Amino acid sequence: MSQAIGILELTSIAKRDGTRRCDAEKRQRRSTGQQDHLPGEVFTDARGDIGAVQQAIETGTSQAGEMLVDSLVLANIHPSVLPAISGLNSVDKRQAVGIVETWSVAACISAADRAVKGSNVTLVRVHMAFGIRR
Repeated sequence: MSQAIGILELTSIAKRDGTRRCDAEKRQRRSTGQQDHLPGEVFTDARGDIGAVQQAIETGTSQAGEMLVDSLVLANIHPSVLPAISGLNSVDKRQAVGIVETWSVAACISAADRAVKGSNVTLVRVHMAFGIRR
């Protein structure tokens, strides 16, 4: 079974909580977190079987309406992406630094996954707009 991560990014805490309740009966996936990351924006994620995660994100997206900022479903996310979000990846020798700036958390995670899969790079840290105002 393919494992996946899904991200739902919203401008409303109440809407996020409503989308989570709406999807509560779908237990083939697990929610691993919800965070406020910008003033007025929140995100939640789901991990599990690709089909269950897709269904959870589709349900959340349809419930979010105009409060939706972005959404994402990634199957087979690179194993270094999630530790980089937590700042847990270590690098023995740094030769160069690259910075990618994105508009949303979902785009940030997608860019990190593509970068590490498509290049000979090590993700040190993925900083997802916490405390940064657009």
